[in-house]
Amino acid sequence: MKKNFKQNKAITLIALVITIIVLLILAGVTIVTLTGDNGLLKKASDAQKESLKAEGLEKLQVEIAGSYDNNGQIDTNQLKTNLQHISGLTTENDEPITNNTEIKLPMLVKINNNQYLIKADGSTKAKFGIDEYDVATHPETYYGHYVTNYNSPNDAGINAQEGQKWQIFMADDTNIYLIASNSVNKDYVALNYNYNAKFPDKMWFTNILGKYDTATEGNQSVSTILGKLDKQSIYHEWLNSAPLSNLANQKAVLSMLDTDKWNEYIDENSNKKGYRNLAYANYVIGGPTIEMFCDSYNITHEGDNIIAKSKNNTGIYYAAGYKIQKGYSEDADSVENLKVDSQTPSNSNVNNMYFKCSYWISSPSAYGRTRLVHVMSNGNCGAYYDYDFYGISFRPLVCLKSNVHFVQNSDGQTYSLELN
Repeated sequence: MKKNFKQNKAITLIALVITIIVLLILAGVTIVTLTGDNGLLKKASDAQKESLKAEGLEKLQVEIAGSYDNNGQIDTNQLKTNLQHISGLTTENDEPITNNTEIKLPMLVKINNNQYLIKADGSTKAKFGIDEYDVATHPETYYGHYVTNYNSPNDAGINAQEGQKWQIFMADDTNIYLIASNSVNKDYVALNYNYNAKFPDKMWFTNILGKYDTATEGNQSVSTILGKLDKQSIYHEWLNSAPLSNLANQKAVLSMLDTDKWNEYIDENSNKKGYRNLAYANYVIGGPTIEMFCDSYNITHEGDNIIAKSKNNTGIYYAAGYKIQKGYSEDADSVENLKVDSQTPSNSNVNNMYFKCSYWISSPSAYGRTRLVHVMSNGNCGAYYDYDFYGISFRPLVCLKSNVHFVQNSDGQTYSLELN
């Protein structure tokens, strides 16, 4: 009997120890489940934050909806009054909005410590990370910097000497635009452009022109391509408004604006290629327009003041394309001696972003019906060469989606893309 009692006692102690261990394990699992990075408490907290953020956005949208005038434009005085209806709303500097507050759109506001961006057209969104507002209002901080995680099947075609392959080129009130950091090799060009066998990153348009037609204003070739460019169509005022005469330079430009081809295509080996990253990009074109180039360059190189002109001083559109004006000089077909080595001192990454190679611009030139605008590596921008000149390359331009924002990488110089 004593022996059995000892055995039972030992078994009871073992069972007790095992029970305690199991309880400790369960307690640990429970704690992790409740408090870990993906724990229930954090998820509940995140859900509450998202609910507050959504609630603030809804309140903003209601007040903004009542701030339009009879012409469909935002009445900033009415908006000022309406924003005061939202309890706890402040400016980005944590100041309450009063009748003396200056309302200038786009602007940032805060509700419950959440930031919201009110755009010039009255649309609004909750703000995440570094977005188009930050880039557009602080270009000297962001222009020229590399983006490390934008990638596409054709990234290998960009000059292998470059580390990261894409740079921040510009931003407007809706989107951020990236540019290929260098020229594109012939094996990675979206269309069957001719190339120089000695310099395979230099392209000309001879084989392409027959694929496009601009003979009739409003024709399918023009309207289909421009219709896919969303807000970017404002950069192509000339193509929409000038007399279209089926000129070689017009057809060449349409090939650069053909988002279907630059986004995605099938190569001769049946491989799917293109420069569009579906997660991050709205579309891709073969290069910036002259307006985009001027806007980006002028911001980072104070004093040059390059102006792209599609019509003369009496409002008549140029027959063949654009002219360029530098400073307050008379209209010129080209401008020279743009700054290659000097840049905004606070941003060394801007250095040479615009002049790393000679590349075509997505705009026709008024200098001649066969000429396109182009940027040269020596700091000239203009219309020296025809569409069949083989010494110029392509640098594709990416329009990012409006729900994309940047996060600064640990090196303090490069950025990664994230979705809102």
